[in-house]
Amino acid sequence: MSLQESLAGTLNSLRLLNAVRKFPAITQGSFVVLGYHRISENSPTQAYPFDPDLISATLAEFDWQMDFVRSECTVLPLSELLQRSHSGQTLPRQPVAITFDDGFSDNHDLALAVLRKYSLPATVFVSTEWIDRQQPIWFEQCAYACMSLAPRTLNIAGLAQPLPSDDSYLARRDSTKQLLRHLKSIPNEARLEAIRTVRAAIESPQFEAQWRAASAPLTWDKVREMSRNGIEFGSHSVSHPILAHTSLENVTLEVRDSRRRLHDELGKPVELFAYPVGGNSAFDERVIGAVRDAGYRFGVSYIAGANRHGEFDPFRVRRHHVELTTTRARFEAQLSLPSIFK
Repeated sequence: MSLQESLAGTLNSLRLLNAVRKFPAITQGSFVVLGYHRISENSPTQAYPFDPDLISATLAEFDWQMDFVRSECTVLPLSELLQRSHSGQTLPRQPVAITFDDGFSDNHDLALAVLRKYSLPATVFVSTEWIDRQQPIWFEQCAYACMSLAPRTLNIAGLAQPLPSDDSYLARRDSTKQLLRHLKSIPNEARLEAIRTVRAAIESPQFEAQWRAASAPLTWDKVREMSRNGIEFGSHSVSHPILAHTSLENVTLEVRDSRRRLHDELGKPVELFAYPVGGNSAFDERVIGAVRDAGYRFGVSYIAGANRHGEFDPFRVRRHHVELTTTRARFEAQLSLPSIFK
């Protein structure tokens, strides 16, 4: 257990987090953007053939989290929260926005009902090509390869040893992390070549059936239904490359064409962009310039932390990650003391 996890548990057991939220002088001055990826009916077992790290919460836990947020915070659409804070307007008590990245079908199939149950808005950042093509997204293909292929059968340029390294569950999980870490650090053309190698190795009727059942993207019909039910959409690029390792020409296409595609489907302005992967090494000033030039008003990272009211960088918005391992005490601590618990 980490020090922060232990501290969150102690503060929660003493009901000090509840006390903190009752004193605006302690909590005012910042706002929280919650970052999710996927919601699952149940916790994944060792037989799960994709990346369990993308599952942010089980359905039951997500329900608890949204009930807590509704009761203890003021939830705003991300665009409204950012605009109000950036322009210096007064924010409501405990301001929070809820976001999802990538555009998995479970955002509609599972999360939407919970959000509607508690009348909560949310923002979903989608990679438009994934929806258009109805194909598995590249990092889930990589996870499937490492979780399903025979040991040492996948050869990727730049890696010293074939993957997966062994047949054990832990070795397969470690191989997934190793492969994704490598692909997120190399030039985009090399990443695309590696993905072609991965896809050739896993292509089969079994893979087709499994990704459609467990790792499918949203459809445009589902996107439109969510939009009619209070969910706003932002761009997560066209194909989810690591933009910092992509040519400026292709970065421009990724941010411009995804914005245009969303507008064509929804008929609404698209002012929010979330950088794929979103860490410090995933985007740079060149990428920020392209996002700004494409007409977006805000760029959202996946760098952990709270945002200072009226002082945050509009193209480096921070988010608090919600993960399957996030305990209720830590979730409460992230919202009660967001500058401490990241």
